[in-house]
Amino acid sequence: MLYLKVSWVYAVINEHNRVLVKRFELLKIKRSFFVDNLRQRKLSPIFELGIIIIDTSLRKIIMRAMILFFFFLIISIKSLGQDTLWKKNVFNEILTLNLPANSKYSKSSYIKAIGGEANSNFYGFQYYDTIFLPIENENQFQISLTGFISGRTSDQKLKKYNATVIDTMINATRGLMAKFITNDNSEAYKQIYYYATIANNKYYWFYVYSPFSKGNDEEIKFFFKSIMFDSEKVKEKSFKLTPVHWIKNAE
Repeated sequence: MLYLKVSWVYAVINEHNRVLVKRFELLKIKRSFFVDNLRQRKLSPIFELGIIIIDTSLRKIIMRAMILFFFFLIISIKSLGQDTLWKKNVFNEILTLNLPANSKYSKSSYIKAIGGEANSNFYGFQYYDTIFLPIENENQFQISLTGFISGRTSDQKLKKYNATVIDTMINATRGLMAKFITNDNSEAYKQIYYYATIANNKYYWFYVYSPFSKGNDEEIKFFFKSIMFDSEKVKEKSFKLTPVHWIKNAE
């Protein structure tokens, strides 16, 4: 049997959906040896490429092409994972939102809530299905939102967190965003995000609870950017907020 110097390249995916690239150089060694090695390590090859290397220059060209190939592969796998973890939901005639596919629904006499976990973060929102006070102008809009988010930041369960509240706009909908962070090891969640707004006199409260002190920022942004109100059906769409920026230190 004729043996040539061959570089077998394997891309495998681990339990955390991260791509690991395994490259083996072999000379006069059968390919089946490496396949068996992968199986013994309980790695699942999602594809394999056998490349016959003729000379050094060709090898460099091929390896550069492989690097680009794996780059786009990783992006594709991340997108695929995101698609399977998330589901677009239509909650009523004015709101659509992406939530984890495993989200569960609950309700009380006037509060409806839904939420689920993705990559160890908890994502959800509550919808107050009643009118506490009609919102007729910008001043009432500002006072109502400020009072609502102020009540949330005063929660004693958050006393070990540093909080920052700012006004923001998500897909043409104005509201207030609060971010809570802590380094206290006794707290299960290191970062918490709240976004509150009012649509047709009703309160909407979106939130993320993360056990990580950093990371997962892209997924958190993905969640908040998915909040989509039909502005043509929201009477508060023209109301503006006076700039808000306040900080509350941990106790």
